[in-house]
Amino acid sequence: MEGPWRQWRRVSPNNERPFRYIRQDFFLARTFRDLDDLNAQFDGWRATVANPRVHATTRRVVNEAFAEERPSLTALPAIPYSAVLTIERGVGATRV
Repeated sequence: MEGPWRQWRRVSPNNERPFRYIRQDFFLARTFRDLDDLNAQFDGWRATVANPRVHATTRRVVNEAFAEERPSLTALPAIPYSAVLTIERGVGATRV
C-alpha cells in the first residue's frame, strides 16, 4: 500500500508549476522599487501576458476558463487568515 506522502510526492510537481511559471516568466530580469511597484508590474503582466495566453495543459485561454469558473467560487473570509508562524527561541551560553 502506498502512503499519502508518496502520493503527494507524485503529484507535487504539478502543484508547483504555477509558481515556476511566475518565477521564470515574471520575476526573472525584473527589478522593483518597492512592494507597490512589484504589485503594479505583476498586475500588468497578469493582464497582458499570463491570463490572455492559452494554457499549455488545458489548451484553454486562462481568462475564459476563469470567467467560466467564477460563479462557482466562494468569497474569501472578511478577516484575513494569519499564516505567519512565530516561534521564540532562547539563546544562551554553551557549556562544555
